[in-house]
Amino acid sequence: MQQQLKTSWAEWLDGFARQLHPAHEQVFEQYPTDYYWTVFQSEWATDVVFGNADFLHRLMPLLVRHGTLVFRSADVMRYFAGR
Repeated sequence: MQQQLKTSWAEWLDGFARQLHPAHEQVFEQYPTDYYWTVFQSEWATDVVFGNADFLHRLMPLLVRHGTLVFRSADVMRYFAGR
């Protein structure tokens, strides 16, 4: 996971973009523009983030309660629609 912090993601993703859209420079010749990369949602595996299962076991009810009180059914459905 530490390597992710050292990776030049924009450079790496631009390489894919050039392969997937080789005509990009030609299409945008009059109005040069680069891709703008963002991360809308990112996940970390719980076995990596929580090295101690007991801690996660104690925290889980609080997370479930928070999710139940804060999120609406539309939020949940939007999340699953993106999968």
